[in-house]
Amino acid sequence: NAQIDKIFEEISKIIQDNNSQPRTRFYTALLMVKLSEGKVSNYTIDKIGQSNQILNVLFTHAQVDRSKAFTEKGFKVFGSTFGDSTEVQTIGNNYVNLILEALVFWNKKYGQDKDNAAR
Repeated sequence: NAQIDKIFEEISKIIQDNNSQPRTRFYTALLMVKLSEGKVSNYTIDKIGQSNQILNVLFTHAQVDRSKAFTEKGFKVFGSTFGDSTEVQTIGNNYVNLILEALVFWNKKYGQDKDNAAR
């Protein structure tokens, strides 16, 4: 579990760092989701559930610019730091979609688990 702790610590840093490249943040979020689905899923979900900082960032990113259509959210999620290229928009859209899917998955799989309240 010490290795998972270290991985999760690095994941948290990257997701929360506004200077992390969009592609890096997307693949880091994907790694976090994959860890929550694998053999260490319960431990990973516990780590995510115990980290208010990462949850707040994920919720904020998932709700970015709610008034816009899904295909228009990509520019806002990473701010103006990385420009407004089609690539940044596409990565942003995929990132928001990944987070939304993860939050729904986590809620369905762990949200109603009264024996595991932290999840």
